[in-house]
Amino acid sequence: MAADSFDGTYVGKVTNSRVIRSLDAGPGFCARSYDIKFTVTGTTIVSENLSNGMRGTGVVQSDGSFTAQGALGPRVVSTSIGRIQDKLLTGEYLATSRATMCEGTMKATRQ
Repeated sequence: MAADSFDGTYVGKVTNSRVIRSLDAGPGFCARSYDIKFTVTGTTIVSENLSNGMRGTGVVQSDGSFTAQGALGPRVVSTSIGRIQDKLLTGEYLATSRATMCEGTMKATRQ
């Protein structure tokens, strides 16, 4: 299947399943869940956390697998790894800062 067959906008949620904070961390940036949007054009995927504005970019392979990496300012980085199959995008999400790490799952449907 050609990567461009995945073209479209996928909207859904990330649900954080694990949050780790260092002892000196404040409340952190990990919400229990939040809205996400992925836009696929050809082999390019752009992710957006609709709650805090974090954005990432990556590559979609011909089998629908993808990796996207992003940042929110200089202190927070994220990685999304997943797969698109039919009209469903699923995967895992990891965001880290100096004091906090969030891990979760994501699920989004093509609009």
